[in-house]
Amino acid sequence: MTSITVNPSVPAKTVQELIQYIKANPGKLSYGSGGTGAITHITVEMFKQMAGGLDIVHIPYKGMAPAMNDLLSGQIAVGFVNITAQVVALHRSGKIRILAVNAPARLEAVPDIPTAAEAGLPHFVSQTFFGVFAAAGTPKAALDKVNQVTQARWSDSEFQQRLTESGFEPMLGLGPEQAARYLNEEIARWAPLVRASGIQTQQ
Repeated sequence: MTSITVNPSVPAKTVQELIQYIKANPGKLSYGSGGTGAITHITVEMFKQMAGGLDIVHIPYKGMAPAMNDLLSGQIAVGFVNITAQVVALHRSGKIRILAVNAPARLEAVPDIPTAAEAGLPHFVSQTFFGVFAAAGTPKAALDKVNQVTQARWSDSEFQQRLTESGFEPMLGLGPEQAARYLNEEIARWAPLVRASGIQTQQ
């Protein structure tokens, strides 16, 4: 799950304050992503679009680790970073400031932080999806077996707790058909934005 996060030097305490701050300082602020075409990049493109157009400089990194380092040091002002246990700890210690989570609902790991929709960006959702995949043509019996084992693991309450504490939200009962439908819906949701922004993915 991605989040709208800033370096503490940024005076904004809310998403709307951040939008106004960026508008008041066109081209002066920068944000880091995990690379051109990465989820952390296209999420900002959606943010810019939904905020009415923002002039903020994109700095693509080779992964989010170096981007996080520069966010912590203040080399970049804004980061749309994935929520992890480490990110939550950095927020709690005041080293970064999470303004909102880009999720359908508040996360159990940070229940005090509003969703982007609650912060004034309706329908602004950006999720990193992890799943179990198999090669095309894998027999249905094999897929059913993998699904059975996976669902059994998901049902373990201790495992679920470990996931939620780390910022993940288990999607229980999501079998092969439901997962395929979810992926197709996400492709349909993001593809127009990627085309409109002219993003060229890394090869």
